[in-house]
Amino acid sequence: MGYADAKRKDLIPLKMEKDVEFDGWLGPIMGSKLWIDFSDEMKFDKAMEQLYFELTAKGVQVMSTKESNSGLVSMDVDSICEWLVGLQLDESIVTTFRQNCVTGEDLVALTEEDLMGDDFKISQFKTKKILRKRDEILSELSTGVSPSTPKIISNSSPTITPRRTESQTKSARPKVIFGPPKDHGTSSWTVGVVGKKGNNPGEFNCPLGMAWAPSGRLLVADTNNSRIQILNTDFRCVDMIILPPTGTFPQPFIPWDIAISHNSLYFVYDAGNKQIIVLNDNKEIIRTICKGENLWSIALMGDKILATDRGGHRLTAFTTTGEKIAEIKGDEVQVGRFESPRSVAVTNNNEIVMSHNHGINIYNSDLKFVSSFGSESCGGPQLCDPTGVCIDKRNNIYVCDRGNNRVIRVTEKREFAVVPTEIVDPEFIAISDGKTTRIAITQTWGYNHVALVLKTRKSSKKIRSEEITSPVPPEK
Repeated sequence: MGYADAKRKDLIPLKMEKDVEFDGWLGPIMGSKLWIDFSDEMKFDKAMEQLYFELTAKGVQVMSTKESNSGLVSMDVDSICEWLVGLQLDESIVTTFRQNCVTGEDLVALTEEDLMGDDFKISQFKTKKILRKRDEILSELSTGVSPSTPKIISNSSPTITPRRTESQTKSARPKVIFGPPKDHGTSSWTVGVVGKKGNNPGEFNCPLGMAWAPSGRLLVADTNNSRIQILNTDFRCVDMIILPPTGTFPQPFIPWDIAISHNSLYFVYDAGNKQIIVLNDNKEIIRTICKGENLWSIALMGDKILATDRGGHRLTAFTTTGEKIAEIKGDEVQVGRFESPRSVAVTNNNEIVMSHNHGINIYNSDLKFVSSFGSESCGGPQLCDPTGVCIDKRNNIYVCDRGNNRVIRVTEKREFAVVPTEIVDPEFIAISDGKTTRIAITQTWGYNHVALVLKTRKSSKKIRSEEITSPVPPEK
């Protein structure tokens, strides 16, 4: 640890074996760092995604495992549907594959029983044709012959990709709207999926933090594409912020989280250079502040910047010019202890809401602990690995309860309700409260790096929501 510090090198601890106890000199290191768990073979792919994410966040140029794949296994849903069209199959079959979110990886695992069963209901003749053509491609791959895969034509409009659950049970997959959510003029919630993995406008590679501008546009940190995409009210990419010009900063620009002030200044945490960049509405850099700070999430509270440091277990308040005002460390406090803080948001009465590994902590404007919820010691519904948090104009708190694959809404009276999103692994969340409530949620780990948008029209009728209890986390 001392050697790494002396050489100014980052550490990324990896756990390779189960039931390992970290003692001696290794204990303090693993206690203060976020280690990636490779000991569970069932979660190896997810661990690889996390390692790739950590490396690229530190400016390391590395090819992901998904990018190194080729052929059938790496084909997305759109590619599979185009392939089926090329087989001259009925449009109803193509639609069924799309509704069931079948990727190349899924197609490899499908059996004759699957395709003729209730999920697909395809005739035996056409089932055998699909599986025969699939096996021909797999045979060509195994012999080194390059198969002919459909060509994907990209344009500036966002490509719509179905959401995927993590369950291997095909029937568990939710039906989705292919495109931005529709406004039906009712109080119902509708979910739309915007974007797919890629580097064209409207495509994402690891979308993270977001912020709604006063104009109604949504800014999305397209992290591994080193840019911020700006989506209009129809959720189409209309502009980008690409920083900086070559040579301005020593490391690549890696936008991680975004906050927007009342006077339309953009505060962007740049993980590549460990700094906050302040820009005006014309995308011009005004100043860079908080240099050397290893942050995760940022939020604005008047003339203060609030920031979490996940690895350092800190919540810090800065001035908007970068001077540190106050700080609390989760392992040094007696009340409201926390570790690995994630997102931070500010309520309408200037209370600070922060997610961490075990729940949600609430502080006053002076960073004094007020209350908490969601952890085992608090009673009531328990959260599992909560990530993003945001506040609506009624002071409801929205939490990405990632380990339970859900988003919950918490009122000031601490009444809990599930927001009907059916989203897997939600990461960051942002809300816009105009005539129409718009909630944007990013999925980051896998799932083709899709950004999801949920939209609902408010009415005098209350939105029906179910009371929740502490569920068993879903199988991974």
